Amino acid sequence: VSGDGIIATSILVFTMTIKEQITAEIESLHEEDLNELFDIIKNFVQTKSSSQPSTQVPSLMSRLRKIKIDGPADFSTNLVQYMNGEKTIE
Repeated sequence: VSGDGIIATSILVFTMTIKEQITAEIESLHEEDLNELFDIIKNFVQTKSSSQPSTQVPSLMSRLRKIKIDGPADFSTNLVQYMNGEKTIE
C-alpha cells in the first residue's frame, strides 16, 4: 500500500461518524463472530441503562400529582371565596 492510500484511508475514517465506523467494523466480521458480538452489545446496553439515572423529564401530570394541599374539604369549589377573604381556613 502506498503512502497516498494510507492518507486517503485516514481522511475517510475522520469523515465517518462513529456509528459508520462501528458498522464498517461489524461488516468486516465473520458470520460466526456476530452472535458473540451481539451478546456483548446487549450486555453493554443493559449495563448502561440500569446504571444511569433516568434522564427523562417527568410529565406535568406526574409532577402535579406530587403536590399535596392541606385545606378544607370545600377548598376547590370555593377557591375564589378563600382567596378574596369571604371564607377563611380555620
